[in-house]
Amino acid sequence: MICVGGGISKEDWFIEKLRDTMRQEALGRAFSDICTTRIERCLYDNDANLLGAILFARQKQSEA
Repeated sequence: MICVGGGISKEDWFIEKLRDTMRQEALGRAFSDICTTRIERCLYDNDANLLGAILFARQKQSEA
């Protein structure tokens, strides 16, 4: 799964454009029957990158 965040992810046309582009790429055409990657919008819009950074920092801290 590919998650798209930021304000643009609220736009349905943008998500659909990404999905269409992925389907049209060479890998998608050649292996469309086995390609299962999905493109979805993040639940947290503009805060997705901040939350991802916090989770990454917490993971690194627990590994230390």
